Amino acid sequence: MGRNKIEIKKMERGSSSQSTYVKRRLGLFKKARELSTLCDAEVAVILFSSTGEMNQQCSGDLMALIRKFKNSLGPNNTPADEPKEQPNMQVDVPRQEMQKHDLKKLQSLGKNLTGMDLQELHALEQKLNEGLLCIKERKEQILLEEIARCRMQEMHAMQEIENLSRQVEGFRSFFKSAYPMPVPVSYPPRMTSNVEPTEKDSNTTLCLGLPFSGGQ
Repeated sequence: MGRNKIEIKKMERGSSSQSTYVKRRLGLFKKARELSTLCDAEVAVILFSSTGEMNQQCSGDLMALIRKFKNSLGPNNTPADEPKEQPNMQVDVPRQEMQKHDLKKLQSLGKNLTGMDLQELHALEQKLNEGLLCIKERKEQILLEEIARCRMQEMHAMQEIENLSRQVEGFRSFFKSAYPMPVPVSYPPRMTSNVEPTEKDSNTTLCLGLPFSGGQ
């Protein structure tokens, strides 16, 4: 039993449309890579989503391949080797798409919002909020890494101080053992007496003159 064919029609903007776009985009890029690998062909695919997001898949340098494409165009902007019987198979130069992409970049900065409807503005707001959330998470990660680095430096500094303290203590112990301090010599204090001498202790008399004679 064969598979039922799915009717291809435009989808309404929403989560299902975005998921379908992502799946189909990945499938298209996979086919482009396979074609480039199997046939050694230069393949470039440029996509712009309904929200203005650009995605690309190129087997080499995209700008070099675009320049090569421009050089291959004829006077009417058609490939030089394209048969004349197929005038409707024209490929537009992606210059206008690049301009649209630049416009979307400006709109992501809050500029040139003229012409955007409410749904597009809501989608842009949601995209900006997601971007701000990613920025905040990245800032928090950088701050945590900086705090961890500062703590590591502090720990290394404390270890260095501890090592230096050990070295100082070692030097002190070495000098104490190699050059001992002289022992101070103490003498007993001189004994002094505060007792005054009495008459009993000493009765020395000094007499001047001739000896006394009792007969005269």
